[in-house]
Amino acid sequence: MPRSAVTEPVDNPELDSTEPEAGGISGMAGDEPAAGRWLTRGVLGVGSASLFSDAGHEMVTSILPTFLTSTLHSGPAALGAIDGVSDALTGLCKLAGGPLANDPRRRARLASSGYLGTAVATAAIGLTTAVWQVAFLRALAWMSRGIRSPARDMLLTSLASRDAYGRAFGVERAGDNAGAIVGPLVASALVAALGVRHAILLAIIPGLLAAAAIMIAAREARRTVADPRAPYAGPESRRAAAGRTGTGAYAGRVVRVG
Repeated sequence: MPRSAVTEPVDNPELDSTEPEAGGISGMAGDEPAAGRWLTRGVLGVGSASLFSDAGHEMVTSILPTFLTSTLHSGPAALGAIDGVSDALTGLCKLAGGPLANDPRRRARLASSGYLGTAVATAAIGLTTAVWQVAFLRALAWMSRGIRSPARDMLLTSLASRDAYGRAFGVERAGDNAGAIVGPLVASALVAALGVRHAILLAIIPGLLAAAAIMIAAREARRTVADPRAPYAGPESRRAAAGRTGTGAYAGRVVRVG
């Protein structure tokens, strides 16, 4: 009886590892960034988004007490209630946004829509005529902040290799802190020149710049994940490359039967 060759799947635990293997796909030269080249356009995009967004909503936060008391003739209790509820909603939305941001297909949309929602809702406070309207828009803006934060952080991990995580997140935090300084300074100049309402409305400008910056970062993250040979490809690109080339838990072995 003639003997024929068939392929029998064999469990190979060595190929199931997600760690880089020398000479394999995950061992390509592009998997780790070259020294001194971790500060990519995507990392700068995330840092710029934090800077512009924080500057925009800090412009409004710094003059919100004056707006509530002088323009809407409310008391300090309203400000405390608005900020307390908004901060609570931010925490809840971060909790909900974490699992959603775990999906690479969703995180770019979550981040960009979150930054855009924060910008529009924050600036729209300048159009309000009642305290409840301020409360609603502030809550919407802070919910957008909460939902975007996990997605932004996941984008940042896609844009940097493991040994550059600290530096990449340092850039993001530096942008956030710089925005917290720039925002009130700009707001004070605008209030002196244009008034409280116009200063709040102009907060839309840095907010939109933040949305544009995070969109650039999201595009870079998609390119990096899709191409494992990109200069700064991170762990996700290695997993994606392994899936495209069929590297997994099973390998073919030829045996003789018959």
